[in-house]
Formats: sequence, structure tokens, C-alpha cells
Amino acid sequence: MNAIESGEIINADARRRDGRHSAGPAATTRCELQILEPRWAAVVRFRAALDQLPRSFFHRYATLAACILRNGQRPAGPPFAIFGRSDDNAVDVEAGLLLEDAMPPANGVEVKRLPEGLAVAVTHTGPYEQIGASYFELLEWMDGKSLGRDGPFMEVYLDGARSAESRHASTRIVVPVCAPARTVMG
Repeated sequence: MNAIESGEIINADARRRDGRHSAGPAATTRCELQILEPRWAAVVRFRAALDQLPRSFFHRYATLAACILRNGQRPAGPPFAIFGRSDDNAVDVEAGLLLEDAMPPANGVEVKRLPEGLAVAVTHTGPYEQIGASYFELLEWMDGKSLGRDGPFMEVYLDGARSAESRHASTRIVVPVCAPARTVMG
């Protein structure tokens, strides 16, 4: 089980290990520092209009699931999307499902290792149209901790692929980070 699924938290000032907010001033943040373990995933790549996210790719998860089942596996976690290069109109997207083991690629479905290592995450609960505030919260928290982005943003649709359209959907935003370099005084 990886940190996205388990909710393992290594940043005690963000939340306690049981997932409830800790007491005191640090309880105001929802951001967490995590370790992402190496995982295999089946993904499809495409470009999507920004104003159509995430609905523009929900249908791709059924294709991925069918491919995974044909290879004798079952999806090993909730659907996710990794966001790459973007401009004012569109973004490169990899829609994916976790795998228990690697499998051969097939018909536009690629198999890849997901980013691993140190990451920060926040869970957005509510309509997808309001997810921007959670992204800003995450980026602000990273800035306050002097953490630099070290990979693409990923969204994990905790309630399933179509859930982001719901008013109460839970979407986990995850981004790999690198710790700040420490200055050694000699």
C-alpha cells in the first residue's frame, strides 16, 4: 500500500497518525508530507482542454480497467491523473490506474512506474470547480516549508472516476517535492 492509499503521515505538525487534526495552531493546515513508494500503473496519455478537466477523461478509466482485467489483474487503487505540460488552453494528461505488478502495454495503454520519494498532499473535498483553492493552499504550504516541486501534479479520485462531479467528492492532490539544500557553515 502506498502513501496515497494509506494516508501515512510523516509530518506530525500537519496531522496525527490516526488522520484526525492535532490540537493547537498546527491543526489549521490540511497539507501532509508523505513518502511515495514505487508503484506500477497503467496509463493513457492525451491532451485535454483546461475547462473540461476532469470530465474529459473519465471514460478512459473503463478502457484501462478492461485492459488490466484482460491481463489477469485488478486495479490496485482509485483512478488518478498526472498533469504535464500546459498552456492557456490545454494540458497533457496521463489517466491511470495502479497495478499490483507490471504488465505488457497494449492498444495505447502504457505501463510505467509512478514517481516515488518525498511528496506533499492535500485532500480537496467538494466540487471539482473549486479545486483551485486547494492547489493554492498546497503551494503556499510548500513555500512556507521551503520545499521545491520535483515532479508533476497528480490527482487521485478517492471516490472513483465520476465522483469529482459531486458536491462532496474527495480528490487527493499530490506533488513530488525536494527538501531545501542545507547550508553548511565551515
